[in-house]
Amino acid sequence: MKSGILYGMCWEDPELFCALVEPDQRVLTVCSAGDIALSVLTKNPESVVAVDTNNDQLNLCRLKAACFEQLEYDACHQRIGTFEREKSFMEPLSIDNDLEKWAIKNALHQNTILQSGQFERYLNTFVKYLLPLAVNRSVIRRFLAAKDIQKQRLIYDKHINNSRYRFLFKRFFGRITMKRYGRHPDLLKHVKENPAVVLYKRMKHAWLEIPITDNYFFRFILNGAFKSDLALPPWAQKPHFDAIKSGTSKLEYVHDSMTAYLSKTEKKFDAINLSNITDVMTHSEADTLFDLCRTHLHPGGRLLIWNTMVDRKPMAGWALDEAETKSHWKNRMASFYGYLGIYNLA
Repeated sequence: MKSGILYGMCWEDPELFCALVEPDQRVLTVCSAGDIALSVLTKNPESVVAVDTNNDQLNLCRLKAACFEQLEYDACHQRIGTFEREKSFMEPLSIDNDLEKWAIKNALHQNTILQSGQFERYLNTFVKYLLPLAVNRSVIRRFLAAKDIQKQRLIYDKHINNSRYRFLFKRFFGRITMKRYGRHPDLLKHVKENPAVVLYKRMKHAWLEIPITDNYFFRFILNGAFKSDLALPPWAQKPHFDAIKSGTSKLEYVHDSMTAYLSKTEKKFDAINLSNITDVMTHSEADTLFDLCRTHLHPGGRLLIWNTMVDRKPMAGWALDEAETKSHWKNRMASFYGYLGIYNLA
């Protein structure tokens, strides 16, 4: 099983899965950095099971949940690292010895949670050290201050998308560098295309198609933090704080693969989020997982999947909700992915 903090934050729009969940429903999700699981608590579900093969990711979610449970809004998000830090002091948490030792080992008693992941550090390295070699920091500040898409496109075309930017981007996000510093190698083992070429094209969605005032993911990449007066993911929105704070007892953490968990449990669910875990699977392995999801969904249940650079879609026994999928795909904040699908039982 994987180890180490691969992600400090979930990079899929939490709103999309939240839209599939109704109050008092049972929810199953890949844990990753825990943001989807925490966001779903805003819908007042009966229970949320968060599954991951990586115990470090489960611990990260446990630590975030403790921040919500024990701290007030400002102190909670100071510790998580949601906004730019106004002070170095972080409120202490009362957590069990094992989780405290884990947090100290990963320097999370001193550093914020969102920037703790391998992927976040990878992105931050590009923005902090390489992007300024191609694009003046004042240009990025102007882009972040843009009030409409036309202004974003003008800045990108005139000042950002130059030959040096393209060269640095395609070198840094190439397969070798990404496998070593950015993503777990398993996520690239079935990828046939050049990741740098694919991501260069996809990032145009962030640069050119979504207003930067709305795109909290891209603002975080470029600025290293969210802004409290602009769009925020559900888990960071102040009106949702109390619902998450009072709902963390509904979280169940499972250290296992999703396939193994579903093979053993008798529980059934109303909504399942697989994130992009099928990227590491063969077609046969993915089909087995999709079949297990089908047998563990209540009638009317929904399934959400993402593909990054590997085509793995459920077929037999599933019906794609084309209208909802198309709408969410067009308006998504996430730019790294190649596909999202919302499925109903056929």
